[in-house]
Amino acid sequence: MRVGMMNPFSVFPILDDLVDAFDSDKIFKLLHLPIQSASHPVLKKMNRLHKMDDVDEIITKFRTRFEDLSLFTDIIIGFCDETDEDFEETVEWVKKYRPEKINISRYSPRPHTKAFSFRNLDSRVSVKRSHELHKVCEQIKLESKREMIGWKGRAFVSKYTEIGDVLTRTDSYRPVVISGSDLKPGEYTEVEITGAKPGYFLGKIIG
Repeated sequence: MRVGMMNPFSVFPILDDLVDAFDSDKIFKLLHLPIQSASHPVLKKMNRLHKMDDVDEIITKFRTRFEDLSLFTDIIIGFCDETDEDFEETVEWVKKYRPEKINISRYSPRPHTKAFSFRNLDSRVSVKRSHELHKVCEQIKLESKREMIGWKGRAFVSKYTEIGDVLTRTDSYRPVVISGSDLKPGEYTEVEITGAKPGYFLGKIIG
């Protein structure tokens, strides 16, 4: 089972119970926690209900319990009146916590929302910041993938690929493709990660 996206403000009140629930052998150790921004002024203007201290505590508790945790997040770039300093806070947060996956969106106004009446940034600024954050994320992803080469552990057989290989998932939900095996979906196997592609790892059966 993969637990879906969770807003920090709804996680924090049940944090200890949620960490205990993740201890189940049937749950992938994947935390998808959208922060949207690491700047408190921006979060307040977005009407987000969390503080970054709460986010940091959530991640720390999960990583303390699950050393191999995968972290996903979502970030909105260029929200109304976002300053260079606001943006840099978000970049520094990303560099510190190094999520495996970040969904990056550039803000655009939506009718009938409170923010629709706010002053928008020059779109060129949002594009520049988005490109900068993408570069940081790609570098983190590349380094993380390199670090995983040689990893050994349990994987769940998820499904067959279009070319007949099998897609497995580590306990932390990392995708590992195995070729030339008779594994069937629903089984577990021990694998070693031998290589990495842009969207998945390559592996082999061990043991």
